Amino acid sequence: MSWSDGYHVEAEYTSGYYKELSPTMQRFSALLNGYDLPPVGPNDAHMELGFGQGVSINIHAAVQPGFFIGNDFNPTHAAHAQQLALASGAHTQFSDESFAQLDARSDLPMCSSISFHGIWSWINDENRQHMLNLIQRCLKPGGVVYNSYNILAGHAAFIPWRNMMVNHFNSQSGPALQRIEATLAYIAGIFEKNPQLLEQNPSLKNSWGRVVNANRNYLLHEYFNANWDCFTLHQVADLMSEVKCQFIGGINNNQYMNHIHLNPSALEQVSNQPNILEAESWRDVLVGNTFRRDLYVKGGRRLSQSEIVARLKNYRFVMAVNVDKFGSKLYSESDGREFSQDLFEPIRNLLAQQDYRPKSFQELLDVTDLNKYNWSNILQILLFKIDSSQLHVCATHEVSNELVTQARNLNTALLKELDYNIANVYLACPTTGSGLVLDFAYAWALRVWIEDINANDQVICQRIWQCLQANNRFLIDKNGNQLNDEKATYAFLKEIIQDAHQLLPIWKQLGVI
Repeated sequence: MSWSDGYHVEAEYTSGYYKELSPTMQRFSALLNGYDLPPVGPNDAHMELGFGQGVSINIHAAVQPGFFIGNDFNPTHAAHAQQLALASGAHTQFSDESFAQLDARSDLPMCSSISFHGIWSWINDENRQHMLNLIQRCLKPGGVVYNSYNILAGHAAFIPWRNMMVNHFNSQSGPALQRIEATLAYIAGIFEKNPQLLEQNPSLKNSWGRVVNANRNYLLHEYFNANWDCFTLHQVADLMSEVKCQFIGGINNNQYMNHIHLNPSALEQVSNQPNILEAESWRDVLVGNTFRRDLYVKGGRRLSQSEIVARLKNYRFVMAVNVDKFGSKLYSESDGREFSQDLFEPIRNLLAQQDYRPKSFQELLDVTDLNKYNWSNILQILLFKIDSSQLHVCATHEVSNELVTQARNLNTALLKELDYNIANVYLACPTTGSGLVLDFAYAWALRVWIEDINANDQVICQRIWQCLQANNRFLIDKNGNQLNDEKATYAFLKEIIQDAHQLLPIWKQLGVI
C-alpha cells in the first residue's frame, strides 16, 4: 500500500468550511447537551485530524485563543494550510504525517479539543486505532472530541451498490474522473433497464440521486476510496468509551427539535429512551440517517436544566443576513410550516436593532411572552437559524486585538483568491470565533470596500467583470441565462450590490470589515 493508504489523491479535494469544527460551536452544543467545558484560555491547544485544504482550521486558529495543531497526510493540503497560516500569523503547526507517524510522536500537546470531520469512515481499522490512541494520550480531562461519519441505518440499501461501483471503477484504466463518469453511466444503465430497483427502494433512490448530482471530485473522495465504512452510533460510542470519552449528543442538538422532525409515533419511541445514546440510536433508524456529527467528552459533570439555562443566558447571537431575509419559515419559503409570529417577530426585530448588535439570550427572553412561551421555544428558533447559517453564536472569549488582526490578515489572503477562483469565499469572524460563507459577488463587494469603503457600485461591477474576463468565466442570471456582455452583467450585479450595502452593518458586527 502506498502512502495514501488507498485514498485517492490524483484529483484535488473540494474546499469547504465546517462550523462544527469551531470550538465556539462545540462549546455551545456541549452546553445544550448538558456539559460545561473548561474555560477558554490563551494556552489552549486544539487538534484537527485530516484537515483537507486547511480552510476551517486556519479560520479557527485566526479567531480563537491558543494554539492549533493539524495533520493531513496529503502534502499538497498541508502546504496550502501553511500558506494561509503564514498570511494570518496565527499560532499553528501543520504536518503531513500518516496517523501512525503522528501517533508515534512524543511532542504533541495536551488538547482541549480533538476534531475530525469526514475522516472516520474513510480510513481503515488500523488508522482508526491510531486516532483513538491520540485521543487517549492528548485529550485533556474535560476536553471534547468531535467526530462525523457514515451511519449504517441510512446507507444499508446503498452499500452493495457502492461496492459494485468501486469494482467497476477499479476494472478500468485511465484518469480517475473519466472512470467515475464511465461507472456512473454503467450503473445508470442498470437502473434504466430495471426501474423497479429504485421505485421499490426509496432509500436507494435517494442515495443514487445524491451520487449522480454531486461534484465529481467530491465523488472520488467520498465513494471510490479503499474505505467507505458505515457504523452504528453504538459501535463508535463503544470505541470512544475505551479511551475514556463519553457520548453526549449530536452537535445539531436533535433533542430540542425532534417534535418538528419526527412523526408522533417516532417521537414517542425516541422520547421514551433512558439516555441520549439510546434516543439518538433509535432516531437514526427511524429517520434513515446517513451521517452523524457527534460530540464526546472526557470526564465532565452533567448539568441540571437550570444550570444549562443560567449559562445559556450569557450567550450572544448575531444575524448573518439582512432582517428581511431572516424568514419565519422553518426550512425555506416553500415550506408551509412557520414559527408562531408572536414568538418569532419580537426575536427577529430585536436581533436587527442597533445595527445588528449581538444580543444575549437573556435579552431574547426579555422580549418574549413568557406566559405563553419558554426558553426552549426561543432556543428552537435559534437552532434552526444557526443550522441555516442565518444566525451565528458569538464567541465566549474576549476578542483581542491580536485575534482581530489575524482575522483581517487571513481574510485579505482569502479574498485575493477571488482573482482566480470563481467560487464562494470563507472568511474568519472574530465576533463568533467561526467562519462566514459569502457568495462570489458579495465577497467581491466586501473586498472592494475593505480596500476603499467609499468605492461606488460601478467600481465593484468593474472589478467583478474584469475578474470574469481574466478567467474566461461568466455569470448566470435567475432565469438560467448566461451573461456574456458587460452591460448585462452590470445590470444583474446591481441588485446584488444593493443587497450587499444592507449587509455592511452585519459584516461590521461580525468583524470582517
